[in-house]
Amino acid sequence: MAKKILFVYDDEDEILEELALELNLQYDIMEAHDVKTAIKLLKEIRILTLVIADYSPPKYLASSVLEALKADSVIIDIPFIAVSYILEQKDRLIKAGADTFYWRIDNRKNLFDKIRQFI
Repeated sequence: MAKKILFVYDDEDEILEELALELNLQYDIMEAHDVKTAIKLLKEIRILTLVIADYSPPKYLASSVLEALKADSVIIDIPFIAVSYILEQKDRLIKAGADTFYWRIDNRKNLFDKIRQFI
């Protein structure tokens, strides 16, 4: 069975669009570009292996998606990677329940290493 990853990001962010294409080469990626769609997918597709969500302006999607994930006892254990270029948010997102944090300015290989930790 393919490893399913939910990738939640602002579709107007070209860097994350490129990352989505790169992820699609290696994994079964489902994309959501708003909180409503992300939460719907979380609740409908309960065989997710991992959630990766962006925490960057203007939408700050990761916070709401993480909150929904941690509030549902059926999906609470799905690993969650918060992605942001705002390094100062790392501790807050980890305390909120993110399993790890990827700083967008960091080498992309580091993100793939983090993904492999959970898959």
